[in-house]
Amino acid sequence: SLPPRITQRIEVPLGAEQQRLYEEMEDDLIAGVESGETTATNALVKLLRMRQIMAGFVQVDQEPDEEGGRTGGQVHYLEDNPRFEALRDLLEDLTPQSKVVVWANFRPLYPKFRALAEELGIGMAELTGDTKDRQGEIDRFKNDPNCRLFLSNPAAGGTGVDGLQHATSYAIYYERSHNSEHYWQSRDRTHRGGSEKWDSVTEYHLVADSSAPLDNEILEALIRKENFAENVLQRVRLLNGRKAAEGARGRRG
Repeated sequence: SLPPRITQRIEVPLGAEQQRLYEEMEDDLIAGVESGETTATNALVKLLRMRQIMAGFVQVDQEPDEEGGRTGGQVHYLEDNPRFEALRDLLEDLTPQSKVVVWANFRPLYPKFRALAEELGIGMAELTGDTKDRQGEIDRFKNDPNCRLFLSNPAAGGTGVDGLQHATSYAIYYERSHNSEHYWQSRDRTHRGGSEKWDSVTEYHLVADSSAPLDNEILEALIRKENFAENVLQRVRLLNGRKAAEGARGRRG
């Protein structure tokens, strides 16, 4: 049988600039929903931007896609980023003895992870939407003793990938999207047939503390296998529908 799966949440505060930007976006979203001016699509874009802020960057000049934006948008990294420091601490603790998988969704984060691996003096394999030789990266992670880190996007590496469970029993979720299928599939990359060699399989979730509740709300929805995005869409549609109905009644009155 498979070894027990241990899940640990590590709550991290937001840096001062992160907190300010998060609250501004949250206030904007709430005001737009309450006024009926925010569409469901706009609400999802704002939620995506709040996720980016919690991850440690903001992107301007272009609407983001799920991996953090297309080429051409300007990326501004937030210098005070306790989440990134928590990742550094975890990797410093784990990588001398173990290899580690890090899951992250946003493309602008990838250069930061590459720089961190170089700083720690460890090799890093990648499996993202940009990876050409998927199997080559998996094999390098499995077979190269210096390759201690495997960076993947759950959308790219969550399905159709086998072999990570032979190399490590540790995974870190730097941040999460609201796609429950990608989330559950990615979890099974290190907890599947072949992981019996380990005493346990451990997942670390870096999650914003209570000052940014969206992060925990997304994780709780993922655990319940709910579609967080669709829940948001439904709430926005209901609110906007109610506002429209109230407006119509007011005009008739």
